[in-house]
Amino acid sequence: MLTKENLLSVISFVSGISENDIRGQNRARGLVLCRHAYYYIARKNMGLKLAEIGHFFGLDHTTVIHGINKVKDMISINDELTCNFIEQVNLCIKEKYLIPTIIMVSIPSELDDIHIIDKIKNLGCDVDIMKKCFDV
Repeated sequence: MLTKENLLSVISFVSGISENDIRGQNRARGLVLCRHAYYYIARKNMGLKLAEIGHFFGLDHTTVIHGINKVKDMISINDELTCNFIEQVNLCIKEKYLIPTIIMVSIPSELDDIHIIDKIKNLGCDVDIMKKCFDV
């Protein structure tokens, strides 16, 4: 599962910049790109609230809005550095945190299988139902 901390770790890995430096105050271009990419991905992919993202960095939500807009602007003009960086971070996330997993579950007949399946679906999982009866 992708968390705020995991996203920071991925951005640090892709950029080669330490997590502390990314969360710091330095305004060097590479650091700013990492921060802005974090805001953009946290909002777009994870659906985090602006205030949540800002709090993670000790910043106001308006700073986060500015960073997200900068990334959107750079993507809209096909800025190679920004586009490649976002793409690399997203690939890392996909490979490390969004690997599809198949789990087979056997629900005893005395339980309400429809209720259990609905709970699993509400967690965001896809459910394929295979009914088989096994004699034990």
